[in-house]
Amino acid sequence: MGYNGVGIGGLSIGEPKEVTFQMVKATTDSLPEGVLRYLMGVGEPLDILKAVAMGVDLFDSTYPARGGRHGTYLTPTGKVNLSSKDFRGVEEPIYEGCSCPVCKRYSRDFLYHLKRGREMLLYRLGTLHNLHFMGRFMEAVRSAIQEGEFASLVEGRVGWGTVRELMERFSR
Repeated sequence: MGYNGVGIGGLSIGEPKEVTFQMVKATTDSLPEGVLRYLMGVGEPLDILKAVAMGVDLFDSTYPARGGRHGTYLTPTGKVNLSSKDFRGVEEPIYEGCSCPVCKRYSRDFLYHLKRGREMLLYRLGTLHNLHFMGRFMEAVRSAIQEGEFASLVEGRVGWGTVRELMERFSR
């Protein structure tokens, strides 16, 4: 064909997600085997699972950094928003078992304190944690694909439970 890959862009700018994924499916279905599929601007874990199931290979997004800047931390069980008063006095990390420097060093209580004080450190720590999470998440996706387990794992049930199971089974 004369090209190695296709960028799928112009989406994720306000249209409903169903429309985005209809366009992604139409595009990926029309491409020959072996052509790299790059989906621009999609970065939420559940959306990535859907897109990978449709044959997308590569992503870029500001999602992890943007979430971190707003005090939203990603975990295998969902999003944690540090605005909740439930984190006051909680000495546990954002996610028990997370190997990122933030979870190894800081408690939910400390991060909640940073959020209430609008401290800039919170946003850097959030970005660091979320980028670490996304790296581990994508590592698990790759491993599941290589082991032939991805399709059966996500078929008909893309949710945070799927993310947790994927990361528990395939993160190293």
